[in-house]
Amino acid sequence: MFDRKARFSPLTVLLHWGIAAGILAAICLYFYADFFLKPRTPERSAIMGIHKTIGYWVIWAASFRLIWRGVNGYPKSLGSQHPALTGISHLVHTMLLLLAIITPLMGEWASNAFGNGDRANGQFYMSLHWYCAYTLIFCIALHVAGTIKHQLIDKDQILCRSLGAKVKVD
Repeated sequence: MFDRKARFSPLTVLLHWGIAAGILAAICLYFYADFFLKPRTPERSAIMGIHKTIGYWVIWAASFRLIWRGVNGYPKSLGSQHPALTGISHLVHTMLLLLAIITPLMGEWASNAFGNGDRANGQFYMSLHWYCAYTLIFCIALHVAGTIKHQLIDKDQILCRSLGAKVKVD
């Protein structure tokens, strides 16, 4: 049930890839609506409604994952790496989880403020939503870069483990 060095639990794998899929879908829907649909149309409203719904799901899943991380701790390293890289890895993982919660919350608060006619707070929360979203995208890029480094340079099977496979440990 709990994570082991050689294999992540099915719950960890499900939460990891489910949250990743949700975040990617929300980002893609937003950019599709922003670049290809005119403002204030039924189509754009429908797409943004799905974007918000995915955001709600990501808040709950990431909150649960944060609790699960507290129970399991950070993933155990499969190889040896410099302590600074371990620190960066932990920081990026923490930022990913926190931003997966904070980003959609800021979007929801912006939406509520705009819906209540409070334009000033709506713009404030929307700015926070944007900054958090772009920081989240940056952290995702760092996470993917770290995975590629582990896979191609360290050859330590981190990607296989994140897919739920049992890997050889030293």
